[in-house]
Amino acid sequence: MNAQTVRPAAVTLLRRRRAVFALLLLATGLLSMPAFALSARADHVQPVQWYDPAAVVQAYVAAVNAGDLEWILAMYATDAVHVALPAAEGSGVCLGKEQFRLFYEQGVTDGNRIEMVDGTLKVAGDRVTFVARLSSDPWQKLGLDALNANVEVVVKDGRFTTHVVMLTPGSAWTLLTALGTIPAPSPEGTSEWAHHLHVPR
Repeated sequence: MNAQTVRPAAVTLLRRRRAVFALLLLATGLLSMPAFALSARADHVQPVQWYDPAAVVQAYVAAVNAGDLEWILAMYATDAVHVALPAAEGSGVCLGKEQFRLFYEQGVTDGNRIEMVDGTLKVAGDRVTFVARLSSDPWQKLGLDALNANVEVVVKDGRFTTHVVMLTPGSAWTLLTALGTIPAPSPEGTSEWAHHLHVPR
């Protein structure tokens, strides 16, 4: 074997080693990415595998703002509970996938959007709380740009098990007044209507 034969063989071996090294770098980069980012590229229907509760909530917000129904539904456990107060009709409670689908089908149709208020996101174990600015097309037609809500979510194994959304007293008063549901004396006089709506004062 002469030098001319050895040189191409060495070059080929070096190229193979570089290819393997590049694949290892790529794999390391993928593993270091947040799982909610990966799941967002998989047709938006994969459960979040990185069980950081804050990341799960952020993935949910992205799903709602994208209007992706299947992605939203994938964020909930089978036995999850969703409570939204004050409720426009009914109890405001969703149980089971069928009720969740009906609730979010309407939400997607209404163009519901969520914005986390900066500095309000807090995580304590599997419990996440934050203040959200909520908006929708029907509210826009009522002249309401956005309403504030206190949100609490419990995350288990990458999915929501409990999800409570409660409009702040001032926002609840604003919405129900715009809907003509209650008289409009003053947002300061919240005691009577807050008790009626089961909204904390």
